[in-house]
Amino acid sequence: MRVDLRDQKHLWGSCGRDRIVNLNWQLIFAPKTVLEFAVVHELCHLRHRNHDLEFWNSDGAILPD
Repeated sequence: MRVDLRDQKHLWGSCGRDRIVNLNWQLIFAPKTVLEFAVVHELCHLRHRNHDLEFWNSDGAILPD
């Protein structure tokens, strides 16, 4: 796994099949909750490729409402 900061125009982050997590560098200006959500969201994609129920359960277990 690798994490890269990128200048993404329309995304906060992404995670590819190559296990590279890309995060938009502009997250440093976002509220802490947005930054945390984006990081956890992309890290959950390392285990769950899609936004299925298992994905949202793992996402929610780490960052509950």
